[in-house]
Parts: sequence; structure tokens; C-alpha cells
Amino acid sequence: MRKEGFAIISLVLLVALFLVVGTYILYQKNLSLSDFTNLITTNKETKTQKLDLGTIQIAYLKSAPDSQDQEIWTVNLDGTNNENTGTVIKEGIILGSFNMSPNLDNACYIASENGEEEVYLYDVRSNQIEKISDSFFEATPTHDGSDLSFCFWSRDGKYFAYRVSHDPHEYIRGVPVSKLPPPEEYKDKMGGFIYDVYNNKIEKHIEEDKITSFSSTWRPSGDNWKLNPLNYFLKNEHEQAYIFYRELRKASENIYTTDSYSLSAHPLIASPNNNKIAFVDSDKRLVVFEVGPEKHDSFKKYEDTAEINPYYTFVPRFIWLSEDYIIFWKEKAWTKTNSNNGPYILNTITGEVNDIITNK
Repeated sequence: MRKEGFAIISLVLLVALFLVVGTYILYQKNLSLSDFTNLITTNKETKTQKLDLGTIQIAYLKSAPDSQDQEIWTVNLDGTNNENTGTVIKEGIILGSFNMSPNLDNACYIASENGEEEVYLYDVRSNQIEKISDSFFEATPTHDGSDLSFCFWSRDGKYFAYRVSHDPHEYIRGVPVSKLPPPEEYKDKMGGFIYDVYNNKIEKHIEEDKITSFSSTWRPSGDNWKLNPLNYFLKNEHEQAYIFYRELRKASENIYTTDSYSLSAHPLIASPNNNKIAFVDSDKRLVVFEVGPEKHDSFKKYEDTAEINPYYTFVPRFIWLSEDYIIFWKEKAWTKTNSNNGPYILNTITGEVNDIITNK
């Protein structure tokens, strides 16, 4: 009896110790219970976090057979439950604008109904579409009309930003016709706007004439809108892009130089915990590196990710799913939605790439 009692007490103490250690880890890392479960079920050999891809769903577009309409389909990330939602976006959508949120709950996009271009939101779970913006005003022979940027998601997927500017919408041999700015009555429709997805609120963040960026995509300042806070691109006189590592109270240090670019440098996008950075190099392949001053030799280029869009609108065409997995789309996704454009999943540890739709 004495031995049995000792064994029971030892077991209780062991369980208590496990709970104390677990609670401490949760507190130190600010993790949820599910995060902790993932932490202790990590694959020891590859250090690849296990994900149940069969429970994660993503939306994508597929061209309707006999029209210019786009069907919205959903599929689990393991390739199962690939289904037509029955929701159709009528012709007029700008294909490259269909932009999934980082948490995969929603997609925002630009579409033109009856010639009026506006921002729309698709809710993956409810299979509902909602018009968000009220920005359209028509171009006239003398004055510019409204012009929308692509939407840009916050890192947590709870907000997206977009810009309303103006454009003549009339060109001669590719050169815009010179017109007057829009009448004063449309000033309130222009500027930088932020939409709060879960509270259904929209606010004007900045006036149009205060936005200094010439990019077709605008985003606010602040950590929740930065693609990554520790590194940045800077072009040199040879049109090459350097990546710099920014250390507090120290001069920045160049850690990577790309090949020559014909366009602006691609965005650097941080993983959920800011441990890794991903970007698309000039040959349209994903490159991933670990963050930190001692990690400068950790750059890995993935050959099987070729043909990712060259980012000329600065809308990312890939999403970090976890610290180890990335979802990405190929360049064809901007013009065709029934070819092999993805979405794909990249395992950044093993380099394995799978087409989610065909599961190959």
C-alpha cells in the first residue's frame, strides 16, 4: 500500500509540474491553449508545425464556362470539399483585386456593376457579398472621375484599407487626356479609407491630397499595416534592391541584394510571429529568410514557386498560413481563373509545393 500511495503521489506531482510549466509557457509567449497544443505536438525532426489542413478553407475564383462571370469556389487546404458556392460575380471584376485576408475569413475585391466601380467584401463562412465603398463619380469630358486602388489588408485580417483618387478615364495612344480635377462636391468621396470588417464600420483616414505615395495601392502607417517591421528594401543606382536589417540604435546593415528589377521592389512580408520574412525575387520565386542579425545566411529560394505575380500593384500574392507554411498564387491568376494558377501551399522547411485544387 505504501508503494502504491507513493506512486499515486508521484503521478499527481508530475501532472501538476506539467500544468505549471505549461501555464508558464502560455504566459511567457502569450499563447492560447490551442497554440500550446500545437507547440507540444510539433514534429521533432523537421520542426514543422502540424496543421489540420482539412479544417481550413479558402475561397478562389473560377471562370464561368460560357461568360465573363466569375464563380466563387471554396476548398479545404488539403484539397477536400472543393465546391462551387453558387455565388457569382458578374463581369466587371478586376481579377487581380480578389485579395484574401490573412486570416482567410474574407476576400475584398473591386468590381464594376452598371459601370460603377466599387469595393466589395466576400465572407467565406456566410457566402455573402457586401458592397463596402460608396465612391463612384463619373468622368465627364472636362473633369476626372473616381479611381479605386486595390484593397490592402491589415496583418490581423480585421481591417482593410483602400484609396479613392481620380482619373480621366480617357486615353489617346496610352496617354491620359488632361482634364480638371473632380468638382468640390466629390472631395468627401476621395482619400484613404479603413474598413473595420467585424464591426462593419468605415472611416476616412486621410484626405487624398495628403497621400504622398504614387502607388496604386495605399495603406496606413502603424505596425498592424507594416508587412514587416525589421527589414526593408532600398534600390541602388543599378536598379538592384538591397534588403536591410534595422537594429535599434544601430546603423542598418545590408543582408541581401537582388537581381535587377524593372519595377519597384517587392514587399517583404513577415510570418505571424515575425520570425521569418518572405518576398518574391526578380525571377518571380519565393525567398524566405529568418529574422535577426545572426540569420543572414538563412536565405532559401524555392524553385517550384515560379511565376508568382511581380507585384506591380503592391498587393501580396501570398499569405503566411503559419511560421512554416505559405499559400501563394501564380501570375496567371490575374488574367485566367481556370488554369493552374493555384492556390498552392509551400512547406518552407521541406520545400514541398502542393496545388490545393488538384492536390498534387
